[in-house]
Amino acid sequence: MEENEVQKPRGTGEVLWWLVFEPLLLRAYSDTIKGWQNRLRAMLMPLLRMAVLSSLIYGLLLMVICGLDLPHYFPNTFNPDITEVWSTHFTKNLILLFRSSIWRFLSGLAFGLAYGLAGSLAIGLAFGLAIGLAGSLVIGLAGGLAATLGFGLVRGLLFGFTLSLTFGLALSLAGGLAFGWALDLAFGLVFGLAGGLAATLGFGLVYSLVYSLVVGLASLITCLIFYYRIYLYLYYIFLGLFKEYTISFNPHHWDGVIFFSLPSIQSSFQKEVYDTPKKALQFSQFLFKQRPLQEKLAWLIRLAAIAGQWRQQRGESDAFKNFPTLDRETLWHQDKFWPINLSRLLIPLPTTEWQPQIETTRLALLDVEQETNIRRKVAYCKTYREELNKLYDLALQQPRIWGEYFVKALELWQKSATEKLRELELEAEAEEPIAPNIYRGGEKLKPEDGGLFLGREDLRDAFKNRVLTASQMPLFFIQGQRRVGKSSLIAFLPRILDRKFQVVAFDMQEHPGLPLPDLLQKLWQRIHEGILRKAAPSLEMPEAWLAAWQIFREALDALAQEQETRLVIAIDEYEVLHQILQTRPEEAAQLLGAIRAWSQSQNKVVLLFAGADFLSELRSPNWSEYFVQAERLLVDYLNRTDSFKLINLVGLKYPEELLEKMYQETQGHPCLLQKICREIVTIVNKQGRESRAVSEADYQAALKQALLMPDDGVVNLFWNQFCENRGLKPTVRQILNGEQPSDERAILVLEDHQFIVAEEGKWRLRVPLFELWLRRYQVT
Repeated sequence: MEENEVQKPRGTGEVLWWLVFEPLLLRAYSDTIKGWQNRLRAMLMPLLRMAVLSSLIYGLLLMVICGLDLPHYFPNTFNPDITEVWSTHFTKNLILLFRSSIWRFLSGLAFGLAYGLAGSLAIGLAFGLAIGLAGSLVIGLAGGLAATLGFGLVRGLLFGFTLSLTFGLALSLAGGLAFGWALDLAFGLVFGLAGGLAATLGFGLVYSLVYSLVVGLASLITCLIFYYRIYLYLYYIFLGLFKEYTISFNPHHWDGVIFFSLPSIQSSFQKEVYDTPKKALQFSQFLFKQRPLQEKLAWLIRLAAIAGQWRQQRGESDAFKNFPTLDRETLWHQDKFWPINLSRLLIPLPTTEWQPQIETTRLALLDVEQETNIRRKVAYCKTYREELNKLYDLALQQPRIWGEYFVKALELWQKSATEKLRELELEAEAEEPIAPNIYRGGEKLKPEDGGLFLGREDLRDAFKNRVLTASQMPLFFIQGQRRVGKSSLIAFLPRILDRKFQVVAFDMQEHPGLPLPDLLQKLWQRIHEGILRKAAPSLEMPEAWLAAWQIFREALDALAQEQETRLVIAIDEYEVLHQILQTRPEEAAQLLGAIRAWSQSQNKVVLLFAGADFLSELRSPNWSEYFVQAERLLVDYLNRTDSFKLINLVGLKYPEELLEKMYQETQGHPCLLQKICREIVTIVNKQGRESRAVSEADYQAALKQALLMPDDGVVNLFWNQFCENRGLKPTVRQILNGEQPSDERAILVLEDHQFIVAEEGKWRLRVPLFELWLRRYQVT
């Protein structure tokens, strides 16, 4: 059966079973029945069967009364007319009983069938089955049994129908045997069986009159006993004494209406769950889906299973991905079959710092996994171990019922982290005996790489001054060539700005192909988690872009007003966002207009877009039409001073003329410089050069390794992306050949993006190493 396919009952017996043990299945099935004709067919056969069964039981009980000669021994119990003419003739007395009570039987049976059928058709099987479960159970059973105890079975059942065949039969037998009302027993069974099911299939409408305090107390006790099904609960406890419950064998598999947790079942489950997490997660999903009354147990099993997965996957960052969002607000708004579900309120929640620290630890471990440079790997591993220790300390503060399993798992993680760090330190000593190779080859810098991030003070000061003095917030635009440090600048914004700002970075390349409403949802989650350090409540995003933006904006405004600082939302690779907007240009135009109006109406939130393209280069929609006042922050190459600082970071000895040559040939291009320096350090470490001196030959060898290859990662982007997409290759070839370019538009684009400069009346490529690569691979 497909996961979303609704299971259908195989017959009347299974309908009754579902009514008692599987109300969720019954509700799901009833919701599929549409139209009064289909509902009539669904109810007709069960009602007809109940009528036939009631008649058979009625006749059988009359035979029992005659066979035992009950009116002779209990004359005050039966109708006086019957006791006066009673004799020992079995057939005669059977006919006499039948005639005297046939009207009560037929009227009760007809009333029960008609009332149940009419009521069910009136409100529909969908509501009848669900509401009948609660209504008949609470009111019918309570009133019925209470009145039975006080005034006799017949009169009691007139005021309250039983929930189902099970309860109708049980209560009728109990009342009849206790008080000896044999004839009323027969009538009560008939009326209870037929009327009880009919009322349940309808809407459980019952009438119960409370005549005294005794009856009221009896009703309350009966309600509690039968609503919470104490008799079955005691049976399950008794069953567990003979066979220990496991994930595979326990009452939750066949009974969906167990209100209370069975004794010691949580502890026995969690121990098994910790050792078999995969199997346990499947069972917890079953509980979440089919057993909402056991939501607490489902959460405890899931958490223990996750701890078991942590133990099995120690040292892997992916293990930290699966910890669920668990907070009271999320749980309270879940739509459940039982609106008042106390199990949901009893779930032991983690502390507010727990989930953010899991993510922090995961990212720290991810840095270790992704890093290739051994020195940085050692540094990242130390950071990871520190974050892991914080996570362990927090595990000790979590509710013991599930936190103890994470404590056990994290103890193993700490041991593995210490061993890993020692291995990396030994490896670093062997690989880099002369100088640590801290340089990167095009990757985005992180705050841990503080020594590599140089310059940019002018951008920082310009940004701060403009934001702090703005009454209406303009849109800011970080523009620059690829691989010059735009993403690194965003990563370092929290450090270079002061406490008056909070920065949330969002890389569009991490979410390719998402529809705009889903993208806004992701952005909201990132902002909420970055500012408040906890999971964000989900926003109901409509399909219409403008409506989705308004919901996002209202949530963002409310969050921003609570903060004393300004919020900077830095969206990297904003060209990816433009590609999404191009799919629906009309809605995109409305969206950009709304963003502009909102940005200019407040000064608490700063929108900061980063990319290589100018706003005017993005068309359909045309960004420059909406953000005329956008302020551009240019990220350019490093100057001479910062370039020299970068080269000398690790303490190698460069001749002055070589430093100058490296700067002139790279023009301070940060990515080129780092790639070259990384290769030079590798050469020196391999040779074990104690003098730490670097020569021209080392520089040339580094160029071959870092630049002179078809896919160098820098010039290749310029040639095969920037020039190819804009049709600039012919113009670049003309420049390399010393010819006067014929395409003035192409010259303007290359100059605006600062790839070419004028020299003695001619154009040349700004970076000589770009020309070296192009002559080697592309221009002949």
